[in-house]
Amino acid sequence: MEKKTSAKRFLLRMISGLLVLLGFSACTNDDGPMDMYGTPTTEYQLKGKVTDAETGTGIPGIRMVFVEHPEYPGIPSDTVYTASDGGYDYASRRIDYLAEVIFEDVDGPENGVYPTTKQTVKFSQKDYKRVGDWHTKVEKSDLDFALAPEKSPE
Repeated sequence: MEKKTSAKRFLLRMISGLLVLLGFSACTNDDGPMDMYGTPTTEYQLKGKVTDAETGTGIPGIRMVFVEHPEYPGIPSDTVYTASDGGYDYASRRIDYLAEVIFEDVDGPENGVYPTTKQTVKFSQKDYKRVGDWHTKVEKSDLDFALAPEKSPE
C-alpha cells in the first residue's frame, strides 16, 4: 500500500513540475504577439468653429455636448463651450465611436438666439489612425458646424 502511495505522490510531483515548466515556457515573446488585456479606446482631438448659417460669423457661448451613445441617455457626455470667435477645442478618450453633438445656446440673446439642435458626427475609416495595437486616434482641425438662428415670429 505504501509503495502505491509513494508512486502516486512521485507521479503527481512529476506532473506538477512538468506543468510549471510548460507554464514558464509559454511566457516568452518569441512566438508572436503578446496577449493584451483591457479595452480598446479611441482618442479624439477635434477643433473647429461654430458659425451662424446665415452670416458665417463665429458664435460664442454655445454649449457643445459630445454624445457617445444617444440611445442610452445614462452614459455621461463631454461638454465644451465655444470661445469668443466661435472656435472650440475638444479632446477625449472614448471606448466607442462619437455619435452626435448637441448644440445649446446658453448665453441668451446676447449673440443671437439659436434653438437647441443635434448633428450627427461621422468619421471615415481614413480618419482613424492606429496608435499601438488596440488604440486609435482621430485628429481633425476643421470640424466646423453651422447653426441656423431662431426665426422671430412676425
